[in-house]
Amino acid sequence: MAADRAASQRPRVALGPLIRPQEHGVYGLWAEPVLLGSLLAPSWAGIALALAGASAVLAQQPAALALADLRRGRRYPRTTVASRIALALGLAAAAGLAAAAVLAAQASTAGPAGTNPTVAVTLASAWWLPLALAAVPAGLQLSLDRAFRGKTAAAQVSGAVALAGLAPAIALAGGASAAVAWAAWGWLILRIGASVPAVRARLRRARGRDAAIRSARLGAMALPLVAVAAALTGHLAPWAAGVAIVLGARALWTLRGGAPAVPPSRIGMAETVAGLVWVVALAAGIRA
Repeated sequence: MAADRAASQRPRVALGPLIRPQEHGVYGLWAEPVLLGSLLAPSWAGIALALAGASAVLAQQPAALALADLRRGRRYPRTTVASRIALALGLAAAAGLAAAAVLAAQASTAGPAGTNPTVAVTLASAWWLPLALAAVPAGLQLSLDRAFRGKTAAAQVSGAVALAGLAPAIALAGGASAAVAWAAWGWLILRIGASVPAVRARLRRARGRDAAIRSARLGAMALPLVAVAAALTGHLAPWAAGVAIVLGARALWTLRGGAPAVPPSRIGMAETVAGLVWVVALAAGIRA
């Protein structure tokens, strides 16, 4: 009876705030590269990488909360729970990477006759290389989050670029060419450079704060300009460049002077839809 009474008196920790990312836009930033890589070259290894990426994204919030408590020298009931959740999700991410390695190796050995995987597979076509490189912007995001209170533009862009590394990793694991896979990451980085500053500017302006509208407009123009150049050189379908132009025009319209304030939830939903539209167009229109 005493043990039951003590258990009932323990403070309950809500799991939702510990797992749910503070920034809802992170769901779209994960979905876009996963969808792009899967459309370019679907595979079981790609599914494993997608799940590993999702686990890593969900682990960030509990890990940050637990580390913040420990740095302050405090240990709350949520600290233990958050630490265990972060550990479990970290192990899930590691298991996803291990499964991807096994599945990708099996797929490469089952390739067409006459190929020699140990010779044909170069460093540029290794599925793990984009993830290794993505550790650099991921580390930059963590260091910026610790140095500044609140999310800075550089931290948000760095985190988004790191997540975008899932696209080439999934595509390479599925057997896509290195040229297409790495180009996919570049296109997503252009999209991030256009969307993140625009969203930040709209949110700051809606709250009555100073907003870097001019730089956001320049970022919005970069994607369509590069897309047109790629279409002229044969590296992108003309209609896909047309989609980029429409998205750029839409971004400029939302950044116009006197634009009405829009709730953050609507902004996030609209950007997610726009990003997925671009990913589908890119997957069908990208060329080596």
